[in-house]
Amino acid sequence: SVWLCLRQTKDGTRWTCYGAKDNATIAAAQAEKAGSVNIGGGVLTFGPSLTEVAGGKTCDVISVQALWEWDSGEGGKEAPIWKPYPKEAQWGLESSMCTADATCEIAVSKSQKYVVDLVGLRQHHSQNPFKTRRVRRRGTPLSEPMPAKVKDCKSGKWLDVSTTPSYWTLGVKDEGGKRHDLPLS
Repeated sequence: SVWLCLRQTKDGTRWTCYGAKDNATIAAAQAEKAGSVNIGGGVLTFGPSLTEVAGGKTCDVISVQALWEWDSGEGGKEAPIWKPYPKEAQWGLESSMCTADATCEIAVSKSQKYVVDLVGLRQHHSQNPFKTRRVRRRGTPLSEPMPAKVKDCKSGKWLDVSTTPSYWTLGVKDEGGKRHDLPLS
């Protein structure tokens, strides 16, 4: 599960995703059946409904199901063999997706780091950008299949992806852009 908090922002009320560290803290507290847990300057209280109180403000918290997987098969030569990412990577990917990051770097072990392209849904080893594998997200649908802008994680600048080059022909299935959701089943 990935945890989201309904917060008041300058753009209005919106769901924001907790980061990987906070998701790990919430999961551990829930496994221990704790009544509450300290999260990022606030207190998250478990009960009939989940709430976070930070800075005198209360926000609602929900858990959503999202599963991130990578294709361990032959890269399009045969049917894909989908394998789930570790929990920490799942939380990092979902957090990056919620903040409209263009990419997310994840560690699947201490020595292996990958960069996941959240626009093109591909991953590559952090040291070798030439060999890529397919990535997919299944579960709770996103509110928008492709945001108008994504954030370049290296420069911090926002990139406009609302228009596509003329040589990209969009088929009926791809009218909303490349990024999409798949059901968990």
